[in-house]
Amino acid sequence: MCGSRCLGPMTFSVDLTGQHVTLSQEGQLASRETSSSMNGLAFLSRTVKVDEKLCIRIEDRTSLWDGALRVGFTNICPQRNSLPPASIPDLGNTRGYCVVPVPEDLCRCGVQLQFWINYAGGTLIVLVWGSRRLLLLLFA
Repeated sequence: MCGSRCLGPMTFSVDLTGQHVTLSQEGQLASRETSSSMNGLAFLSRTVKVDEKLCIRIEDRTSLWDGALRVGFTNICPQRNSLPPASIPDLGNTRGYCVVPVPEDLCRCGVQLQFWINYAGGTLIVLVWGSRRLLLLLFA
């Protein structure tokens, strides 16, 4: 349940999606074409706060591609005209971006994933919680 400090549901940005991404349900559902593994990036519509918990539910998936969902955070404001075709390696190797793959066994239909960022001693920690499993991903 959303408390008094709740910022409301997070939505995807209409202006910051790859050409193979379609948004629906007032920006709360992102779908992608399966014709290509490229141009499937979707950014959120607002800044994520440190320790703000985000929850996503996997509604559907395809077996056409190796790999699964990637979650990323950045301190750089993305620009529509410069969205790269892929998060890895394009954003994963770019200063100011942190992109982590979510293990495929967590990306099953109906699974809810919760993720958030935290800082500890100058280290960025990305936490992913799903299927009673917590992953800590550290970035210097």
